[in-house]
Amino acid sequence: MSVVRVSATGVTHQGKVREENQDQFLLTELASSTKVLSNSIGLLDESRLISPPTSYLFVVADGMGGHRGGREASTRAIQYFLTSILNSQSLRHRSRTESEPAFTEMLRNTLVGAHRELVNYAASEPELKGMGTTFTAAYVAWPRMFVVHAGDTRCYLLRGSELILLTRDHTVAHEMIRTGHMKASAQERSPWSNVLVNALGAGADEVFADITSIDLRFGDRLLMCSDGLNKHATDEQIFQMMKSASSLDTCSSKLLEFALSEGGTDNITVVVADFANDVDTGGKNHRFGVIGQAPSKEHKVFEFSIPISEIDTNDDENGLDDRKTSTFEPDRPREEEKPTGDYTAGPIPR
Repeated sequence: MSVVRVSATGVTHQGKVREENQDQFLLTELASSTKVLSNSIGLLDESRLISPPTSYLFVVADGMGGHRGGREASTRAIQYFLTSILNSQSLRHRSRTESEPAFTEMLRNTLVGAHRELVNYAASEPELKGMGTTFTAAYVAWPRMFVVHAGDTRCYLLRGSELILLTRDHTVAHEMIRTGHMKASAQERSPWSNVLVNALGAGADEVFADITSIDLRFGDRLLMCSDGLNKHATDEQIFQMMKSASSLDTCSSKLLEFALSEGGTDNITVVVADFANDVDTGGKNHRFGVIGQAPSKEHKVFEFSIPISEIDTNDDENGLDDRKTSTFEPDRPREEEKPTGDYTAGPIPR
């Protein structure tokens, strides 16, 4: 039996053309904690005791909507999503016995809640009218990962010699390709590749969440990025840079520097995470400590032998057939060749 060691890094850059950076990202470990008010067992009063992480949350959001609106939208969307998780026991610590459909529905409702928050906030601030953001979140409760997605920020999984795109771009161009109204080779130079049909806020009546779940394995590398990267780098180029980089810092730097060298025409955000085999316990219990934190120090205050079955990974050699998706499916292709947003009332200009 083994324990996973999760490492992650993120970087965001304004790029060479944009006047400001409206991208945002978040990397968090979710864990249980308690504050010591008073005690007689040798703990420091007012310290906070924190357990090992129970899950992880990684988010990338690409804002839109004027000088202030885009950054405000991406910031508030991430803040709302994180606050909702921290205030929900089921979302903060997913149990293996919990129904996956019920859990994905909670994630979906959280994304819809973030959308409504942006709509309501924009209504109260006239200068923020139309503000919106893309949103891609990866929630990891080892070994299961749930990707919640709206917009065209992407989530890739590098597994061995394969790079898997776990999201689809919610753009007019992608919908035209999907319905046979545009060739895939024409997407990069099409003006419709920058027009969203699904996002949080942006004056839309509703948002639709694509949710994909997959079992992770030791050695997997995760990439989440705003379109400031993939509009300059092909999937093959992204694969080569991710595969050749030994460390997360090197990987994120390579990707960022490549996008900048190719013009840096948009804000660029890159989040990379690795999932490694931390220790082989030979079937024995693993010892976990509880950390005590105070303003001036951090130290291990408890250490007990705890069964690790609840965080054990899958050791089988299944392929990618364990991926499950729950997505909104647009209407059937239309007869006439014209761009139409199937997710919202109309296209969302960026």
